Amino acid sequence: MNDDTVFLRSSQVVFHRLGESEDGVLLHLDTAAYFSLNPLGVLIWEVLEQPVSLADVVQHVRDAVEDAPPELAADVERFLDELVRRELLERAPGDANGNGRASVDQNPA
Repeated sequence: MNDDTVFLRSSQVVFHRLGESEDGVLLHLDTAAYFSLNPLGVLIWEVLEQPVSLADVVQHVRDAVEDAPPELAADVERFLDELVRRELLERAPGDANGNGRASVDQNPA
């Protein structure tokens, strides 16, 4: 994956914020699996409202997180890879290829 890799949300995924909390849930409509997101994961998911490059996601998170750690870019890349692996996110067709870490946890349906 490189900085120009573009990601877009799967059309089979629905997002819902959990009440007053900063956490959220993703539901995959085909599999009925749902995944919890911590606040940093929610921030990244919201950035992905439109197709966006890895570099733009990293920059948005870096701007939003106070004292972002040096490994932020690698953490964001791993998080996006995990979303792709779980079919919640897609790489754009024709594409060549986390104050904390974003997390996505699968919950039994």
